[in-house]
Amino acid sequence: MMPKCRSTYNHFKSLKLHIMKQHSANRTVGETLDKIADDSVTQKSILMEMETDFVINYMPIVEEQDAFLEEKTTLDQIKNTVALGFCRLTAEVSLPQTKVSQMIKLCQHLVQMLGDYFEEKTRIFLKDRKTDLAAPETISFLNKFHIEDLFSEVSTLSKQTKFLNNLAISIPTPVEKVLQKREDIRHVAGITTKVTVNETFMYIPITETLKLIFRNPQNRELMKDNLPPNATIKEYSNFRSGETYQNSEYFKKFPDVIRLNLYQDDVELGNALSSRAGINKVSVFDFKIENFPCKWNSSPKTIFPLIYCTFIDTKKHGFNKILEPVIHDLKKLEHGVDVFYGTEKYTLRAVVTIFCGDTLAVHEVFGLLGPMAKFFCRFCTIPRPAFHQNPFQRFPTRTKEWYELNFFFFFFLSGLINST
Repeated sequence: MMPKCRSTYNHFKSLKLHIMKQHSANRTVGETLDKIADDSVTQKSILMEMETDFVINYMPIVEEQDAFLEEKTTLDQIKNTVALGFCRLTAEVSLPQTKVSQMIKLCQHLVQMLGDYFEEKTRIFLKDRKTDLAAPETISFLNKFHIEDLFSEVSTLSKQTKFLNNLAISIPTPVEKVLQKREDIRHVAGITTKVTVNETFMYIPITETLKLIFRNPQNRELMKDNLPPNATIKEYSNFRSGETYQNSEYFKKFPDVIRLNLYQDDVELGNALSSRAGINKVSVFDFKIENFPCKWNSSPKTIFPLIYCTFIDTKKHGFNKILEPVIHDLKKLEHGVDVFYGTEKYTLRAVVTIFCGDTLAVHEVFGLLGPMAKFFCRFCTIPRPAFHQNPFQRFPTRTKEWYELNFFFFFFLSGLINST
């Protein structure tokens, strides 16, 4: 048996070096490592067996450091590592771009100070050994301590986006959707000017966001969250345990489909404006992927933006027009959208299983009446108390004649009210 060891590694090469150095007394492991073939499948299986013996029950406390012992580090590798690290900072919801820019400037100044420090120490070392500091070779050597343009690829948000686009598929870009154009009067420098104002909202294409998320093969594996086989105790552990999933023909055909949870809420951006704060209220739509484990979905990093629009525009134009691009993309995702990650073909399929929001959001999006109203909507014939008393009661089916009669009275009353 392998002695207990708290070291963990991400690369097989580093694990092999660690075992040969720290656990060389175990000849069985040494012989096994010498016989390992170059086949990646064989390496993976042996690595999993070793992890089961002495790694899997311990938290990783030693960071992997031996991966580059036999590799030559180049300046391009350093630049890419630094650039990717700063780009990951932008994923933090609570970290604005101004703070990222300040961090980049601080690190740039720190690198410059370290270069000057090591150059001076090296200059003193060479001078003590009677080295000609004016020689071209010495000058070229001392200049190596100054790394120029180390952060040039990620100094701005546009450069960060360009850098990420070079590493992966295109980053989802918000699309400005026009709701209406209107004429408005603006006073510029005391001169009254008539201008055309576009009433718009921002939509982040959900298909492009899903393409980027599932570019990671580990995320694609998480879609296969099957229930434990031969379960004797019926427990509601996830969405697959419910009757909605088990009785759906679509989920039977595509059991690993992406299940989306939509969220909607209004956000006040100008509380300091007091009575005019409503003008700055923004209606926000986000979504989460229900297939991911709960420990992931409990983090704000797994909340993905979808729609941002002003509260006034939602009242003026309604949610049908604002949600139109989302519904258009969801219809395509329901039938499947083929994407390619290198040479691998993957089909994105997604459906909305939950819509979540506060009482105001749910009633506004679905066109319902207030929570204290007798009926659920303006055309509903189901009294709320009767529904609460028996939700499974069969109420009368509305026919074509019913619609014609009630729509006539509805528009007649609406016109009468508007005229008064």
